[in-house]
Amino acid sequence: MGGRRWRDWGVAVTVLLALLTAAYAVGFVLGWGGADARAKLTYALYLPLTFGPMVLAWRVAGRRSLPLATRRAWRRLGVGLAGWFLANVGWLWFEAVRGVETPVVFDVVYLAGAGVMLVGLLAFPGRPRSRQEQVRLALDIGVVVAAAFVVVWYLVLGPATKVEDPDWLTVVLSVAYPVTDLVLVFGIVTALLRGAPPSSTGSLQLLLLGIGAYVVADVADGYMSVHGGEAVDLRWTHLLWLGGLLLFAVAADGQWAHATEEEAAEEPARPRRSFSVLPYLAVAGGYGLLLVVARGLALYPLGGMLVGSVVMIALVVVRQLSVLRENARLTVRYQELATTDALTGLANRRHLLEVGERLCKIAARADRPLAAVMIDIDHFKRINDDYGHGAGDAVLREVAERCRRLLRTSDLVGRYGGDELVVLLPETGADGAAGVASRIRDAVTGAPVQAGAAALALTLSLGVADSVGCRELDALLHHADMALYEAKRRGRDQAAVWSAATSSSGQGSRGRR
Repeated sequence: MGGRRWRDWGVAVTVLLALLTAAYAVGFVLGWGGADARAKLTYALYLPLTFGPMVLAWRVAGRRSLPLATRRAWRRLGVGLAGWFLANVGWLWFEAVRGVETPVVFDVVYLAGAGVMLVGLLAFPGRPRSRQEQVRLALDIGVVVAAAFVVVWYLVLGPATKVEDPDWLTVVLSVAYPVTDLVLVFGIVTALLRGAPPSSTGSLQLLLLGIGAYVVADVADGYMSVHGGEAVDLRWTHLLWLGGLLLFAVAADGQWAHATEEEAAEEPARPRRSFSVLPYLAVAGGYGLLLVVARGLALYPLGGMLVGSVVMIALVVVRQLSVLRENARLTVRYQELATTDALTGLANRRHLLEVGERLCKIAARADRPLAAVMIDIDHFKRINDDYGHGAGDAVLREVAERCRRLLRTSDLVGRYGGDELVVLLPETGADGAAGVASRIRDAVTGAPVQAGAAALALTLSLGVADSVGCRELDALLHHADMALYEAKRRGRDQAAVWSAATSSSGQGSRGRR
């Protein structure tokens, strides 16, 4: 997997963009070249650093193994980045090549591209929520955006209202860019708080960091424009803009790398945290800025009251966080009890079937393989009869643990009933599943299992089937069950792969163990 990953052209594009950004940062720090040359190089560098993320986003949009909603979201992000690319072409031509002011139409294209990106961010799938959860989500999003607005207001929007005899086009653009960034922050925070699938969460966090860099750069740019700062082509803000674009590329490439994991995570099996720290970080940032602004006030009367109010709010927030953490711990525990088999620690039958149904639907929709391996401990009843049920429980626990150690994080293993275990293998056909079954058999039969004072040598019978020709979980498990019966019919201690011939011969009793 790792070797194939490094041969992927998306990694090559991302590494190239990272090297270009690093070279620019080194040149910026060391002051290479004259001001005019640096300005032209800066504008030119925006083209690959916008084109690269755009292509990578469109590549993700074409990944059929991803859910349709995720693909649609990345397609819109790609369209938005295309708008940014066109705007950067305009700025390069007019500002760097011709040395004239860029027409406003390119600013409009850039801002419109950001609007399309917002639509894409809001299209990311999230888990279903109750009405109360939706209200809490709206409040959390409001807190984050309001805190960001406080910063933008203090640095750009407020000062813009006080400029005497202003250039209104400069003022409007100085305000429009940070406001657009706030809109994108709203979109990313919304996607994260709604509970995006795990394989999209890391990419969204990278996008949030990238937009964060844009917010800082655009606020600084707007602040200097409103207050008559230095020329835009020489400012450190370009390092943040270029770094933000690089993070977009890394996010898109990361989503591609985790595309197969998305299939098993359309509705994640792992319990989610019941709260997000984002609103509390936003509150801390907003009140931190308030304290900074208030530092020049007299301690009496307003200064001391502000400090006391901030301290009280901080204590209330800390107390609420402690309660939420405890509630989250209890929620995770309850979810584990509801989905986990108490004896083996594997998925219980209900959870296995629920997730299996989703995996089957995803495999059928994306026309991708899904395999099942049904595992049965040979002569398990004899172990219970001869050594007691405590020994049988110890055997089940050890077999479950040896199976779990061999499987990928995207695989699912559960207790199907009694001494039968089922393994579901996404992106795996019958041949690959047969190899997994062989390794499981070797891991269990290769060393005895300690059950109390007895060291028991076990054998396994395994049935393998894949989703070719069947689109329902019941049919897949039935095929694996028939293959398991065939393995027992042949003498046990082996794996059998389902075929039409297996089905026609597997009409005997499944009760013999």
